Amino acid sequence: NWYNSDMLVTITGKKDSGSDIAKIKYEITRNGESYITDTPGGSTVTRLLEEDGSYTIKAWAIDEAGRQSLRYDEKTVSKDGNAPTGVTLTVKSGYAKTINVIAAAQDNGGSGIYQYKFKIKKSTDGTYEDRDTITVDNAETCTYTYKGLETGVSYDLMVEVYDKAGNYKTVTTEIPFTTSEWVAETGDYVKYIPNKGTLKMTDIEATTGETYAILSGNTTQTTTFTTENFNWRIWDIDEENDRLTIVADGCTSSKIEFQSYARI
Repeated sequence: NWYNSDMLVTITGKKDSGSDIAKIKYEITRNGESYITDTPGGSTVTRLLEEDGSYTIKAWAIDEAGRQSLRYDEKTVSKDGNAPTGVTLTVKSGYAKTINVIAAAQDNGGSGIYQYKFKIKKSTDGTYEDRDTITVDNAETCTYTYKGLETGVSYDLMVEVYDKAGNYKTVTTEIPFTTSEWVAETGDYVKYIPNKGTLKMTDIEATTGETYAILSGNTTQTTTFTTENFNWRIWDIDEENDRLTIVADGCTSSKIEFQSYARI
C-alpha cells in the first residue's frame, strides 16, 4: 500500500479472555532498518510515519499479568511523496486523423511509474478532454495514438504521469501539432525525399539521377533512383502503426521502407 502523505498508524490490542491488555509492544522497520521498538502503556497506541520509504510494523499485546501474546500482527505500508521527474511528451508522427506520441518519465520516490493519462484539445479551445489512461508496471516510456481527429486542425496535447502513491506530473507538447489537410487514400501517388549516404532503410531518400548506398540486411547495394523509374502508389494504409504499403507502377528489384510521404 503506497501513500503520498504522512501516515498515522493506530495499533489496538484486544483480549481474547483473561486479563485486560496493559500495553502494546511494537517494532517499526523502515527500508530494512529497525529504528523504533517501544512498549507504551494502554491498549491503543498511535504513531506518525513521516519519512519516505517502506515500513514494516509488528505489534504484540501484553496483558496485566505481563504475558506477551504469542502471535503478532504485521502490516507493510510505504510512503512516496515525490512526483515523477523527467516527464516529456513528444510527437513521433502525425497524419490527417491521427497523431502518434511517446511519453517518458522517471520514478523519483520508489513507488514506480503507474499510469499515463493522455489528454487533447484543439488549440482554439480552453480545456483538455481525457482520451485514454494506460496502466503500466514501472515503465519509463509509453506510446499512444490519438485517433479520430480533424484534418488541418491544430491540437495541444497533454499527458499526466502518476506513480503508485498517487503523485503526478503534467506536461504538454511544447508547440501545437497541426494535422495534415490531406487524407491519404489507397491508389494515391506518393513520393519521398531522402538523406544521402549509407543509411538504414527507413532513412532512404532519392533524387532524380543521383546514386545512393542502400543498406539491405547485411548487404550494401548501390542503386540509382530516378523518378522516371520509380512511381509509387499507396496499396494499404496503417496509420496506427505509422506504416504504408506501396507498390511501383513500374519494375524494381529493391525493397524500400519509407520514413514519410507526401501527395504529388
